[in-house]
Amino acid sequence: MGNLKLQKFHLSTVISFVFFTVFITLLFSSAFWFYNSTVKSIQNETNNYFKQNKKIIEIILDSYANNLSDLTRQISNQYAFEDSHVNDGKTKKYLENMLESNIDNRLDFMFIHFYDGQTIDVSLTIFNSDNIIKNLLIKKRSKGIFFEKIKSDENDLALLVSKQEIIDSISGRYLGDLYAGIILNDSFPIVDEIQSKLEIESLSFILNDKIISSSTTHDVKEFQEIENFLK
Repeated sequence: MGNLKLQKFHLSTVISFVFFTVFITLLFSSAFWFYNSTVKSIQNETNNYFKQNKKIIEIILDSYANNLSDLTRQISNQYAFEDSHVNDGKTKKYLENMLESNIDNRLDFMFIHFYDGQTIDVSLTIFNSDNIIKNLLIKKRSKGIFFEKIKSDENDLALLVSKQEIIDSISGRYLGDLYAGIILNDSFPIVDEIQSKLEIESLSFILNDKIISSSTTHDVKEFQEIENFLK
């Protein structure tokens, strides 16, 4: 009789142990599944957030690029470029007026480079426009919009550039190229616009591991400390 009770006791212990093991296994499996699903959900939400933000940035930069393209096309099509007056001050004055009347485009530089090597420069940028012109002319690019990275006086510059051919209005002969551009390093309107669209507290453009332009809603001193830490 005692042996029978002992066997029943061992059987119930085994059954309890099996149920306990199954329960723990299910518990850990559920926890592991929940953890994985949560992590994947966070990853998906983060990826979607970055994709959305990237799309917004692309839309804003495309808008500025289109403005550049429209302006260079307007100048090259509406102004009567002729061999007879490309060397006088009339062309430079026209470009200056165009630059002043298109302040919404926030242009930083504009210049014409003629086939004979002459350059008419009406740049507004605080950076060395000679270095910018030299670097852009070295790059043999077809006309249109392009992004360019150049080094000017130890500064890494990020440029959004539009290039348009200049044609003689009488003979139809190619005279040179018109360049207009925005320097992202100093273009706070673009940064501010992107920041407001993304609804974030701070934003920085980084080129070659260096912050080239930034905007923040924080205290300036606090943000400078963050920039120093990043450097």
